[in-house]
Amino acid sequence: HELAVKLKSPVLDLGCGAAPYIRVLRDNSIEAYGLEIDRYAIREHLADDVRKFVTLYDGSLPLPFDRDQFESILCTEVLEHVEDYQALLSEISRIARSLALITVPDMTCIVNGSYQGVVPWHLLESSHINFFTASNLEPLIKKYFRNVTPFQLAHSYVNGQFMAGSLGYLAEK
Repeated sequence: HELAVKLKSPVLDLGCGAAPYIRVLRDNSIEAYGLEIDRYAIREHLADDVRKFVTLYDGSLPLPFDRDQFESILCTEVLEHVEDYQALLSEISRIARSLALITVPDMTCIVNGSYQGVVPWHLLESSHINFFTASNLEPLIKKYFRNVTPFQLAHSYVNGQFMAGSLGYLAEK
């Protein structure tokens, strides 16, 4: 949440789910909107206070927004679920005026976890169709953004062994 509330308005939360970040951002006086694939589970879990700020759509590209329509894009834990993630990165760049905050699960935790007999179950969900490490994602983001700052989120240690959580990128145009 600390990084999200530093984003400049207006913000689009791309793949917003039930829109928890929309609430957090708006509670911090940040103009925020969400975009999510129109599914029953999403429609049922959108609370009334955020529903009017979320656009439900069919998941197709191009995204239903104009070039530079949002100052900032928030895209957390989405790219691993999207078939054409490179096209989505291009779209994020197209609709962001200045900044994108992107996170994905860091697949290096599988290797590091294997030494400890641990594999985070979340990574094995069938909806994950792309698997990222810093070496394969960062160059892609740099194709669309001029200044890219990487960071780690939600990492931990198991028996002293580093366990990656998520890769994060603050990407500026």
